[in-house]
Amino acid sequence: MRPPLIDVRSLRIPGAAEVLRQAARKTSSGLTTPATGPIARADARHTGYALARAGAWGPTLQREIEASQRKEPLAAALGSVNDIFSTVRDGAVSPRTAPLPDPAALSAHIKSAARFLKADLAGICELPQWAIYARDWRRDAVVCDQRYAIVLVSEWDYDSMDASTGDDWISLAESNVAYNQSALIACTLAEYIRDLGYPARAHFQGTFDPPCYDVVVTPLLLLAGLGELSRPGWALNPLLGGRFKASVVTTDLPLAPDEPVDFGLQEFCRVCKRCARECPSGAISDADAPVPHNGYLAYEFDPERCGKYRITNRDGAWCGRCVKVCPWNKPEGLVHDLVRLAAARAPRIDPLWVTLDEWLGYGRPRPERQWWLGLERAGEGFRRAGRDG
Repeated sequence: MRPPLIDVRSLRIPGAAEVLRQAARKTSSGLTTPATGPIARADARHTGYALARAGAWGPTLQREIEASQRKEPLAAALGSVNDIFSTVRDGAVSPRTAPLPDPAALSAHIKSAARFLKADLAGICELPQWAIYARDWRRDAVVCDQRYAIVLVSEWDYDSMDASTGDDWISLAESNVAYNQSALIACTLAEYIRDLGYPARAHFQGTFDPPCYDVVVTPLLLLAGLGELSRPGWALNPLLGGRFKASVVTTDLPLAPDEPVDFGLQEFCRVCKRCARECPSGAISDADAPVPHNGYLAYEFDPERCGKYRITNRDGAWCGRCVKVCPWNKPEGLVHDLVRLAAARAPRIDPLWVTLDEWLGYGRPRPERQWWLGLERAGEGFRRAGRDG
């Protein structure tokens, strides 16, 4: 493996994030991918892991999904702690109403509060009904009539992801720690807003019973200006790639929405295809163009193939290899900031960046930097797990 030639953490472009935001083109369609028709509300029972739990993918997957989330001890510990958040995601609204500034100033305050609570990024959008689940996994109708969504992003640790294969024994823990961070921020911010005299409910990855998501997070990330839709179907942020998890607070607090952005990702994903080439399950399409899907354009994706690999992965705990190999997942740094700006302004040279990223060794594991123990629960004890690095 050829290591990267530059320590990207040692060099910066001052204000690169702001320059990128200015370079990004605003889109008035409400989505950063073309709309093809009306968007139907999703049913949470038809999401991948709900189908696995219900037995739609067969008895083996139904039996193993719970064990797959508990087999690596650090991921299991994070999952156990996550259980507490479902009890505080909603609550009584204070009868007193705080004096508040105008929506623009209040929105700036809410984003500052989110950053104070350790959110890495925050955005605001109006909450369309099509972004609310029609039913939860228990078949109950979902009702969420609040007007705005505050979208909160928690970053994955870059060094751990850089060391990993993307589908080894730290993979699930990487997701879980970001899920827990974003859940804590969302629950705290929702409680703060309720104390100001306005309804607010937190939405995050948590327990299945009771459900903790009333909303579909990916489109809210797009609407809040925090990303574009990527080839694998998740929202990709220009400063983090897919190296994050997100939570949402829905509220009637009078806010000023952000705008969606187009920072050149659609053309970049069209020429890159690295996630499709390296997906161990073959779930990601390598087609040259997206296809219509529920009222918008998206690349084809096979959630069953992805889910089956994650649940039955014998050499790791779940998988995030598409995030690992994505060229956009880098931290801020001189070289990477320049590439981000070039992708936004000069998409014709995207193939050069894709080639250089792989040639320089990015997306490859660094076993010498792996700090985790690589343990797997086995019966009443543990065993040293399989492949790492």
